[in-house]
Amino acid sequence: MDALSAKNYQDISKLASLPDHLVLWDARLKILEADYAGAQSQLVGIRDSDRFASHNFSRSFIDLEIAYCEAMLGDLTAIQSLPISSAEFAFENFDVDEQLVAAWMKVRLADLNGHLFNREAAQLRVDQCAHSYQSMMDRLADQLTDFIG
Repeated sequence: MDALSAKNYQDISKLASLPDHLVLWDARLKILEADYAGAQSQLVGIRDSDRFASHNFSRSFIDLEIAYCEAMLGDLTAIQSLPISSAEFAFENFDVDEQLVAAWMKVRLADLNGHLFNREAAQLRVDQCAHSYQSMMDRLADQLTDFIG
C-alpha cells in the first residue's frame, strides 16, 4: 500500500525516480529471498543505466551486490576482481544499515573463499555495525516515545 501511495504521489508531482527505486528495492529483496539470478539481472540493469542521481547511487555498493549474487550462484570471478579491501568498499560514509548489509555480504563471501579477506575481521565489522544499528534504533524508539507522549 505504501508503494502505491508513493507511486500516486509521484504521478501527481511529476517525479520520475520511484520506478527505478522500486526495481532496486525489488532486487535487494530478491537477495534476501536467495533469488540471486533475478537480483543479479536487475542489479546489472540498474548499474548500467544512468537513471540515478549520484547522491542516490553507489556503483561500488551495486558492484558488491552483483558480485555477491554471482558468488552465491557459484561464480567467484567478479568478487575476486573487486578491490574489496579498498576504502571504496569500506562504505564508512554510508548509513549504518547499509554498512551492516555490506559487512554481512563480506562475511558470507569470506565463508565461500577465505582468501578474499579475513573472515574474523569481517565478522567483527558485522558485530560493530549491528551494535551501531541497534543503538540507532533504540535512540529512535526513545525519541518517538517522547514525541508521541
